Amino acid sequence: MKKIIAICLLLSVFMVSCRKENVDQCKVLSIHQQNTLSVMSWRQEDAPAMKNLIDDFERSHPGIKMEMECVSLPQYAQTIQVRLSSGTGVSDVIFLKPDLDFFLSLTNRKALLDLSECDFLDQYPKELSSVYAVNEKQYGIPYTANVITTICNKEVLNRFDLQMPRCWEETEKIFNFLKKSGVVPIVCGGEQTDDMDKSYLPIFLANAEQYRYQSARIFFYYVHTQQTGDILSNDMVQSFLECMKSLADSGYYPAENLNLSKTQATELFANGKAAFLLGDTASVSTIYSYNPDCEFEFSQLPMEFGSLTGYKSIGTVLGIGSDTPAREECKEFISYLSQPEVATAYGDAINQLVLVNGVTPQNEMCLKIKDLFDQKLSFDPAACVSNYESWYRKPFNDLVARVISGQPVKLALEYGKKAYAELIAVTKYIILP
Repeated sequence: MKKIIAICLLLSVFMVSCRKENVDQCKVLSIHQQNTLSVMSWRQEDAPAMKNLIDDFERSHPGIKMEMECVSLPQYAQTIQVRLSSGTGVSDVIFLKPDLDFFLSLTNRKALLDLSECDFLDQYPKELSSVYAVNEKQYGIPYTANVITTICNKEVLNRFDLQMPRCWEETEKIFNFLKKSGVVPIVCGGEQTDDMDKSYLPIFLANAEQYRYQSARIFFYYVHTQQTGDILSNDMVQSFLECMKSLADSGYYPAENLNLSKTQATELFANGKAAFLLGDTASVSTIYSYNPDCEFEFSQLPMEFGSLTGYKSIGTVLGIGSDTPAREECKEFISYLSQPEVATAYGDAINQLVLVNGVTPQNEMCLKIKDLFDQKLSFDPAACVSNYESWYRKPFNDLVARVISGQPVKLALEYGKKAYAELIAVTKYIILP
C-alpha cells in the first residue's frame, strides 16, 4: 500500500512538472508564433500617441502584435522590482525613467539587454547615449529630451497688464503685486517624493553659478573629492539655503508647495492660479490636459542671486528586457522608433523633443523645446551619483524642506549634518561632463 502511494505521488509530481514545462513551452512558443510584444511605459499621457505608432508598426509588420501597458508613476519602480523578484520578467520593450541610479540597479540585476551591436544606435547623439552605457555596453537609449526650467503663465501676466521681468527689482515688484491679487508667484511640486529636488534645482544652479560651479554634478564632485564630502559646510550650500528661506518667508515660494505633487502644482499653474512654475518641458502635456488654451513660455526668471536658467536632462530611456524570447522583434520595433520621420511625428504628438538624429519638429512647442535644449545649459541626468537616494537626495530634500517650513538655516544645518553623519552609503563613482 505504501509503495502504491509513493508511486502515485511520484506520478503526480511528474505530471505537474510536465504540465508546468508544457505551459512554459506553450508560452514561449506562443510568443514566437504570434510575436506579441509587450511595451511598458510610465507616461500615461503619451499612450494615445504610442498606440498610433504601434498600429502603424503592426501594419508594416503583419507577423508582429503589440500590447501597450501603462504603469502609473508612483507604482512604476515597485512594479518592476516585484516582477524581477518573481522571475516573471519586466516587459519586452521598456520606456524607462531617466533615473540613473534605478537604471544601474537594473543593469546590475541583468534585467536589460545589451544593445551595443544594434545599427539604430547611430541614430542617437553619442554624448547622451554614453550616459546609459555600463562597461562599454549599451543598455539604454535616451529617447526624449527634458529641460528642467521655469515656465511663465502669459495669461496671468496679461490679466494684470504685466510684462516679463528683466531684473530682480522688477521680479520682486511683480511677485508682491501677484500676492496681493491672490496669485501664487512661484508654484512647484515640492511634495516629499523623488521629484522634489527638481523643484529647487533651478534655484540651486543659479546660486552655484555665482561660485563658478558649472553644474550640480561638478559641485558635488568637488566637495566629495576635495572636502571629504562635507557639503553642508560649503559656502554655496549655505547661500542657497538662505535664498530658499528668503523666498519662502516673503511668500514668493510658499511653504504650501511642500504639500503639492508635481501634477497638482501643474494644475494650479494651468488654471491661472500661479504665475511661474518650476517644472520641466515634460510638463507641457499635463498643462494642456488641464487647460488646452493655456498660453505659456519657457523663461529665464531674474532673481536676486541670478537668473533661473535650468538644465538639460532626459525624459525617457528605451530598453529591452533581457529575458524576452523575441529579441529581434523588439530590436525591429526600436529601429522603427528610431526613424526620423516616425520620431518627428511622435514628438509632435506628445509635445516633446525626440532625440533621434534628423528629427525636424513641426509642432511649435517642440520647436521651442529644441531651441531650449540647444542652448548652452548644463547637462545633468536625473541622478548624478550612485547611491543618490541615500547620499544626496533624501537628506538634502529634508534639509531644504525644513528651511522652507520656517526653520532657521543654522538649526536646519545642524540637523543636516547629523543626518549625513549617520549615512552608511558611500558614493562609488560620479559621472563627469
